[in-house]
Amino acid sequence: MKAIRVSGTPGRSTLAEFLHERIEGSALITVEPQEEAFAAGPIGDEERNWVEPGGERPPVFDQSSAFIFDSNVDLRGTREMVVFVSDVPPGELTPFLRAAGWDAEVALFEVPRERAEHLERDVKDTMRARKVLIYEGTEGRERAFGKALDMALAYMGGAAVEGEVPPEVMEEVKAAAVDNRITCERAHALAGELGVEKAVIGRALDLLDIKITECQLGCF
Repeated sequence: MKAIRVSGTPGRSTLAEFLHERIEGSALITVEPQEEAFAAGPIGDEERNWVEPGGERPPVFDQSSAFIFDSNVDLRGTREMVVFVSDVPPGELTPFLRAAGWDAEVALFEVPRERAEHLERDVKDTMRARKVLIYEGTEGRERAFGKALDMALAYMGGAAVEGEVPPEVMEEVKAAAVDNRITCERAHALAGELGVEKAVIGRALDLLDIKITECQLGCF
């Protein structure tokens, strides 16, 4: 079973619904224990039983191919992709919320640019997030949510859902990667060589699950 857990401050439910609406065959499930319950274990026995092989679970589990969990607690018994979203910098998060975003595949922070200095490094150091997206405003949110969706599709094995990324761009990006990695400088140059916007290269990287190294904040 593939599961995507969306955690973070209250706006996480908006992102969870966004992913659910765009990932075909997915089910959206909210698991919301009190913060105090976190000390006793990551998730209740009933919910944990849902994700274990042979466990008793709601019928939706037998009718869906993907699960979006709107929750701040991890799901033992299943592999999960963690997407974290916050409207405050990491230093203002409670220990509970920082733990909810630990080791996230992608962390989205909606904060003003003037508060964003060193934020990417802080998130990677304190929460060990793989990718950090910093944005503000409606347009920035749409772009960040779209990149989170692309990464979710890649995780689900849906990299073939390429949208506006031309097949030849996908092939060139794949060929340019070494050990499933590409430097930010090389990705930037590739956009020029192929005559496409950097955002197109960024989307191809997300769909192909290729990691950016030596990142220049905000480029991809």
